[in-house]
Amino acid sequence: MQTPTLDPAALAVQDADELTLRVCEEPLRRVRRSWRDAAAAHVAHGARAIHDRATPDALTITAAAELQGRLRPLALAALAGRDDPVRGLRLAAPSLDAHLARRLGILRAAGDELLDRLARDEALLPVLTGGTPLGPVVAVDGAGDPHAAGRRTSVLRDDAGTGVVLKPRSLGPDLAIDLVLASVEPVAPGGAGPRLPPTIDRGTHAWQRLVAAGPCPDGDAEVRLLERAGVLLAVLHATRSGDVHADNVVLTADHVVPIDLECALQPTVGGPDADRRRGVERTGLLPHLDPVHGRDLSPLGPWLADRDAAPERVRDVLEPALLRGFDAAWEHLVAARTVVDGPAAEALAAAPVRVVARPTMAYDLLLAEIVTSGALGADDAPAVRARLRPSGDRPDLAPLARHEADDLVAGDVPLFTGRAGSTDLRHGTALLSGVLRAGAVPSPAEAARSADRPRPDELRLVPRTSPSPDRRAATMVRPPTPTPERRTS
Repeated sequence: MQTPTLDPAALAVQDADELTLRVCEEPLRRVRRSWRDAAAAHVAHGARAIHDRATPDALTITAAAELQGRLRPLALAALAGRDDPVRGLRLAAPSLDAHLARRLGILRAAGDELLDRLARDEALLPVLTGGTPLGPVVAVDGAGDPHAAGRRTSVLRDDAGTGVVLKPRSLGPDLAIDLVLASVEPVAPGGAGPRLPPTIDRGTHAWQRLVAAGPCPDGDAEVRLLERAGVLLAVLHATRSGDVHADNVVLTADHVVPIDLECALQPTVGGPDADRRRGVERTGLLPHLDPVHGRDLSPLGPWLADRDAAPERVRDVLEPALLRGFDAAWEHLVAARTVVDGPAAEALAAAPVRVVARPTMAYDLLLAEIVTSGALGADDAPAVRARLRPSGDRPDLAPLARHEADDLVAGDVPLFTGRAGSTDLRHGTALLSGVLRAGAVPSPAEAARSADRPRPDELRLVPRTSPSPDRRAATMVRPPTPTPERRTS
């Protein structure tokens, strides 16, 4: 298999340039090159050896990129006033070498698992690539957050540019919601509503057709897209789904394509934003601003910004289109009882759904803070756990802190799953009995019955500001030097 070679220096260029843009002080400019070379060599040396058997270099590059991203928040502390960047790194984080060694082992195992799944399933993939067999894989791009020992959604591309998506989980909940989406297609524009891309579910993992975003050609297409978004919003609201942010939906021409629907049947939780979690805003589909970074994380907000639509067109044309799509799908769901009983409800009740204990943004902040504070060793988990102590309005989080801390110190975003009607959660192979004290994962029927029809003024395309993640629940002391912004997903 012909694969790219690993260029250690090139791996650091993007991060070094970002660092230079953010930090313009002359002393740091002078040591930029030594930092880049040292960091790249430090990461690449270990990454080259992560596989014992022949492995596409693309996986090694992916591993090196993740590890270098992990090192970047340490850059300022390591560089300031030091001539030796590697020594500066080790002084800033004494546990760094052990942490990188552990993470390399995790990435090695995840990479081996990916290769095994590709070899086992390769003959099935032409159904996702228009009948053309996938050629030699030359690029493996991580998409989304790492969970459960370094596993993450990956985009695999061959030497002709053909791509498929590998998801390290069953798409049971996604396919169940797709059955609901299929039931409301007749009310969507042209009888073509939002649907999951073609998918092969293998139980432990799944393959999905790669869908590329594409421009919306004209004003009429904009209206159709917003009507289809309204249809999707009605289904998400009726199934109490969340986390449908910009990375989980693709907008192409006049179509809305959901690509990740694992967060269905979200349980009732306490906290200051409990009301929001019961409304349409919970879905994440409508425009809303992340209060930490001031960005719109929704699929629709950035799309509208790119269209540069006049405010009166948004108010008089596009918002009514969203409302029409929502109303048509909602009335169909109520009349047909699709989410209450029938095949879709049965499939959703049987599927393990992801339960979002804390906003991914909160975990993302804490991951960055763990690195900048140097809390990279296995012995640091208790200190991280102490930072995860819940505030008084979220006692339901207390039993999760130990598992969250272990994941975060290892470099993963914690992931919990549950099933309809149960107060238990699963974290990997561990069963956490009765931890959902505020309310069980609802059945599909309970979710549908508890979903109030939103007021028209709630279905707006003007960004709202989401509540800030609870820093009392997930905060570590930051170093005195500033930290580059970390992208959330």
